[in-house]
Amino acid sequence: MRGDWISEVGPTKEMLVTDCPCEDYTQMIEITCKPKSGTVHVELHDFLGKEGKDGDAVEVEFAIDGKTTRHAAILSNFSDGELQPVFDTTPNDDLFAAIAGGKRLVMTYQGRKAETALRGSSKAIAAMGAYCAEP
Repeated sequence: MRGDWISEVGPTKEMLVTDCPCEDYTQMIEITCKPKSGTVHVELHDFLGKEGKDGDAVEVEFAIDGKTTRHAAILSNFSDGELQPVFDTTPNDDLFAAIAGGKRLVMTYQGRKAETALRGSSKAIAAMGAYCAEP
C-alpha cells in the first residue's frame, strides 16, 4: 500500500517514502519531477533472464528517450497483482541527469504505465534527493 507524499525535495520534485516489508528494512521511494523541460520517456522492452515471480532478480532492457540500456531490477507483486520491476540499485546516470534537469519521467512496459519505484538504503534515498535537487 502506498503512503502519502511526505517529503518535497525542492520546488521541482517530490519524494514518496513508504515502508517496505524487507528484512533489511530498506524503504520504497518514488521520485517525480514536476515538468519544466519536457518529458523523459522510459520504455521497458523486456525482462532478460529469469521470469516471473515476486522477488526474482531480472535484467530490464529499456530505452531512455530512444537510447537503449539495461539495468538490474527485482520483480515485485504490487497491489494490482501484476509483477512489475523495481530497481534495487541506482539506474542509468542518463536517466537521473534527465530527471535532475526537470524532465518528467514516464515509464511504460508493454505499452502500459509501469512502476517507477526505487528500493534502497537511506543513504541511497539521500543520494537520490541530492541528485534531483535544484542546482
